[in-house]
Amino acid sequence: KIKNVSKPLVKNFSYATEGQRLLTELFGRLEPFGGRKRERVKEIIVEKSIKDIFQIFTGEIEKLSVKIKLPNTETKLNISEPDFKIVFVNLLDNSLYWLRKVPEGKREIRVDVKSDKEDLEIIFSDSGPGIPKEDAPFIFDPYYTKKPGGIGLGLTIIGEFITECDG
Repeated sequence: KIKNVSKPLVKNFSYATEGQRLLTELFGRLEPFGGRKRERVKEIIVEKSIKDIFQIFTGEIEKLSVKIKLPNTETKLNISEPDFKIVFVNLLDNSLYWLRKVPEGKREIRVDVKSDKEDLEIIFSDSGPGIPKEDAPFIFDPYYTKKPGGIGLGLTIIGEFITECDG
């Protein structure tokens, strides 16, 4: 046991550990390109899982001076939490990359969660440059990217997972 460790340091360490676990999960998904077994489904609080991902990216968010608006509701969902979080790792990573193209002071990310008994809608939006109409049909295609040095698998993984969840 380590003595004299501040609570913020322990908290940041736990977020770093969670980030490492999520990245391991992401690379595990890439290896056979979706051919692995799914994690067990369990009940999660959607907004808490989303906030956990934003916490992992706190340093980058602060560095870029991005204004964040997250929901304060608590929506329960039965889903594989690691897979669910990977969706937001990819979305947030893409968003932060493209927000670098926007002048400081105009960088915003907003997440809204709307649900009723049968449907769940999560809207992730940012003030980035957007997707040109001619590119929109291809954004979920494997290896399609506009990000220099990008691989083009992030949105493919998201699309695959959401489709598997009947989304």
